[in-house]
Amino acid sequence: MSHNIRKLEQLILNQGDNTIEYEGGCRGIGIFKDKGVSVQAAELDAGAVIGYHSHDTLEVLVVYQGSMIVEFEDGVTLGMGVGNYVRIPPACEHTVTSRDGVKVIGMLIPEGKGYPNV
Repeated sequence: MSHNIRKLEQLILNQGDNTIEYEGGCRGIGIFKDKGVSVQAAELDAGAVIGYHSHDTLEVLVVYQGSMIVEFEDGVTLGMGVGNYVRIPPACEHTVTSRDGVKVIGMLIPEGKGYPNV
């Protein structure tokens, strides 16, 4: 696909000690970061879009309020609501769109740092 793919770090508008504001109506609060593993609580406004991007690590997203759509580089789309989660492999290009405002826990887990089969 011919998307303008960026690393998530390139979408950051402002960053404080443990708060991050991304392009497109998304904010995050860092919960944990150590040895490449990070956990963040993120909130996307209704209709907010995080453009196509990828990570160098496994990403796990868990929705705890609202709903969103994750679209992958191959065109597959995944609708997600409260309690749903998705595992996104390293270097997999994807975008996230909030349907009605969504709150999600996002985890970045380098190879060898998670439980078996994570």
